[in-house]
Amino acid sequence: MTAVKHLVSIVDANALLCHERVSKKKLAKVKKSIARCGVVRKPLLVDYASFTVLDGHHRLHALRALGARRAPVFFVDYAHEAVRLKPRRKRIRVSKKRVVQRAERGFLFPSKTTRHELAFSVPRIEASLKDLR
Repeated sequence: MTAVKHLVSIVDANALLCHERVSKKKLAKVKKSIARCGVVRKPLLVDYASFTVLDGHHRLHALRALGARRAPVFFVDYAHEAVRLKPRRKRIRVSKKRVVQRAERGFLFPSKTTRHELAFSVPRIEASLKDLR
C-alpha cells in the first residue's frame, strides 16, 4: 500500500465543490453551534485533486452563511483505497467517480446519500470563525 496523501489547510470556501444537498434543519443546527462557540473543530474532508467535499457539507454551508470566506479542510487522495465510499440510500448508486462528477456538474445527490470511511483519523483543529471571515 502506498502512502496516503493528506494535508490540513485553509482554503477559499467558494473553491470547494459539494456533491450532496444539505438539510435545512441540520444546517440551522450546525450554523447555531459554530456561531455560539466561534470555532470549527473538525475540518471538511476534501479530495485534493478535484476539491470535492466528501464530508462536511453542512459545516461548509454554515460557514458561508456566517460570512466565512475560507474553510478549514483536510485534503485526502480520494482515489486511494484508504478512503472508502459507502452508500446510505439503497436506491441510489454511488461510486467515487460519480461523486466527483456530480460535484463538478452541480447535479447534487440528496443529503446524506454517501458515507466516507477512512483508514486513518482526521485531526482535530481550532479554526476561529473570526479568522475564517
